[in-house]
Amino acid sequence: MPIHSRALHFPLPGHPAARIRYSALLNIPQELSAAMSARHVDRRLPVSGEGYSNLLPNGFSSLWEVGPRTSVYSEAVEGVLEAAAKEFAGTEEMIRPGEKLFGDYEWERFDLLVLPPSFPYGGMDNPRMVFLTPTVIKGDTSGAQVVAHELAHSWTGNLITNKNNEHFWLNEGFTTYAERRIAEAVQGKDRAVLSIGIGWRGLNKEMERFKDNLEFTKLKTNQEGVDPDAVYSRVPYEKGFQFLWRIERQAIRIKGL
Repeated sequence: MPIHSRALHFPLPGHPAARIRYSALLNIPQELSAAMSARHVDRRLPVSGEGYSNLLPNGFSSLWEVGPRTSVYSEAVEGVLEAAAKEFAGTEEMIRPGEKLFGDYEWERFDLLVLPPSFPYGGMDNPRMVFLTPTVIKGDTSGAQVVAHELAHSWTGNLITNKNNEHFWLNEGFTTYAERRIAEAVQGKDRAVLSIGIGWRGLNKEMERFKDNLEFTKLKTNQEGVDPDAVYSRVPYEKGFQFLWRIERQAIRIKGL
């Protein structure tokens, strides 16, 4: 399974079943505010001798409130913060339908941190603060689809998740399903159907990619001795979605639920 978390200066468990809680004491100039995926507890004057923290990225501009639960942060690059705020202005309109579908949003805040272009993922869910690459800012609000996916992780992934990476589809398959239910509620059925079609095309490409190694076309895979990054694909996302969508069509919505 991926070991990226172990690259930090303190040990972290290597699988998603082992959760940890953390707190941080940050020393920062009085005119600045700290931003992290945690609840702000208190602020006091710094005490001499406590040391210096470099946990926060340098050069980040101030926040832009886009909703009662959401602020956007970005690099101090001209135009980025404003463009991100416009792209993700409808975030609260996604959170509310998500709550109607899946229950209360348990994390209080849903802030968005736009990182430098070198950030290697489209988005990464963290409770309370999502990390995003600026490349998802399109200027037409279509980048909100990535935010919808990370928002869906607030229920499927951050509240309950898979035991290990061999069951990765339980995280991403359910999240892709939840993302498209939210998108349908906010953007309409046609937009959701388009997303499903794009996902189906991507799944077929992955089937071709793994035609000589069918183990990684399965939902539950055997990854013993395998680097998960080497076999990462859309299969857990899209095949997992197709499985859940089939159940929905045959057993749930057909009954009017």
